[in-house]
Amino acid sequence: MDFALGGGQLWAVWRTAQGDAAVSCARLDSSSPEWQPAILEQPPERDYVVTDDETDPRQAYVSYIFHPGQFSVTVIAKALGVSHYIFYVNSCITSRSV
Repeated sequence: MDFALGGGQLWAVWRTAQGDAAVSCARLDSSSPEWQPAILEQPPERDYVVTDDETDPRQAYVSYIFHPGQFSVTVIAKALGVSHYIFYVNSCITSRSV
């Protein structure tokens, strides 16, 4: 879950019970702010990135993500931060259960 505040709007993102991403926005300058769902772009097809059997899928996705203009540095940094946080939380949970 994450949120952002700016331009008189509050944006929130979270995972539904089914594991899907959900994003909503509320205008704070309204007399009665209401959450409005955002329509998310569909991710590329899974087979879109890997073009042949000899390509390592991990390298193909890294090349796709870091291709100039594909994602901004800010978006990549945010994704890496979230990924690092999730890894850290999972490792803490695992170490406590052992």
